[in-house]
Amino acid sequence: MLGINLRPEFRSKRISGTMIELSNAQNTGGTQRPAAEFLEISYPTTDLLSAIEAIGPKNDRPVVFIGERGQGKSHLMAVLYHALTDQSATQAWLNTWASRLQFPEMVK
Repeated sequence: MLGINLRPEFRSKRISGTMIELSNAQNTGGTQRPAAEFLEISYPTTDLLSAIEAIGPKNDRPVVFIGERGQGKSHLMAVLYHALTDQSATQAWLNTWASRLQFPEMVK
């Protein structure tokens, strides 16, 4: 089993605005939390892996976020922020998921 659990804010009776704020006054936004902590609540979706690859070394492709409210655009941007600012935490996260999913190509 992958051990994926719905976070508490999604289990409440009423969901407020954006679930992932990039920054806020309480310093709990996606880019304000330590990379390892934020990546712990992130899953390697196809979109996320494609975006990480697009901003990776020797790539300078543009990344465009399109989608309705609640489809993970802010979460994706926060992961990319951490990928650029804390490469070791991001690599550890990718290695963990590659092992968990038995998909070594994820960390090529």
